[in-house]
Amino acid sequence: MVTSTRPAEGKSTTSLALATVFGRTGKKVLIVDADMRSPSLHTFVAMDNKQGLSNFLAGDDDWRQLVASDVARD
Repeated sequence: MVTSTRPAEGKSTTSLALATVFGRTGKKVLIVDADMRSPSLHTFVAMDNKQGLSNFLAGDDDWRQLVASDVARD
């Protein structure tokens, strides 16, 4: 888990860097942007932010619809 008490401290950047390292070693990786006020992970991987964790928690979506496969960038 990567977390902090302040915004703009590099949580998403750090998470993506760790995920990249693990992915390159053959590990399966799942990153969840749980920042309900100001999510930003979607901008790093060129995804839209129309549906996500809040939709799942509200019972609106199945988690399988929210998982994106192979969004790694070199």
